Order: sequence, then C-alpha cells, then structure tokens
Amino acid sequence: MTDEHTAALERALDSVKNAREILLSINDYWLEESLVLSNLKAAENLLNSAIDEEPKG
Repeated sequence: MTDEHTAALERALDSVKNAREILLSINDYWLEESLVLSNLKAAENLLNSAIDEEPKG
C-alpha cells in the first residue's frame, strides 16, 4: 500500500473514533442496548489491524 492508502485508513479511523466519542457523550440508554457502539469499536479494531498489517515500502 502507498502512503495515500495509509493516510486514508488513518482518516477513516479518526472518523470512527470521533463518531464513537460523540455517541458516548450523548449518554443515551438506547446506545447501551444497541450494537452501535460495539460495531464502531469493531470497525476501529479492523482499521487499526489494516494499518498495522500494511506492508511498508
């Protein structure tokens, strides 16, 4: 992958983290019963893995 790919993955990761933080700040009981937060955390983990596994050079 190129530096552009890495940058895109990092931007996507930042977006997922921001969305998760915003939803957590709402502190709504609905979120505790939904899969939204766990799905966002899973997306965060997948993006981190993609960034970590990216071949360098």
